[in-house]
Amino acid sequence: MTLPYLPVLTVLPLVGAAVVLALPKSRPPQLAKVVALGFSLVELVIAVGMCAKFVAGGARFQLIEDYSWIPTFGVRFGFGADGIALVLIAMVAVLMPVVVLASWHDAEPGRRPVKTFFALMLSLQACTVGVFAATDLFLFYVFF
Repeated sequence: MTLPYLPVLTVLPLVGAAVVLALPKSRPPQLAKVVALGFSLVELVIAVGMCAKFVAGGARFQLIEDYSWIPTFGVRFGFGADGIALVLIAMVAVLMPVVVLASWHDAEPGRRPVKTFFALMLSLQACTVGVFAATDLFLFYVFF
């Protein structure tokens, strides 16, 4: 059984955002930063594995995952990656840890809500990957 790369790359940051938001207020704000960085690094490792699995001369769309979502309207929960989507998803996976590290001192407790900031950054990552990987127009608009 192979790892469903694209759904995992879409759901993992949302799980990370939920974990960051669920952290108790009694914990230091640094923990939210560390959790966000950890989830973004795991995302990067999975994206590197996805890039290694992609066959350059293969089919146009690869790593396809397709599930029925709203059958009465013909809406499917479909993901796939071509060469351009692969590069864009890899770019998002590389940039997110950089963004988290770059905003490390900018997101201080007195300046803005730290947990909310990093949860929104992880949600943005999930939606961006979803936009690049969606093969169904309805799913594209959900992530957009």
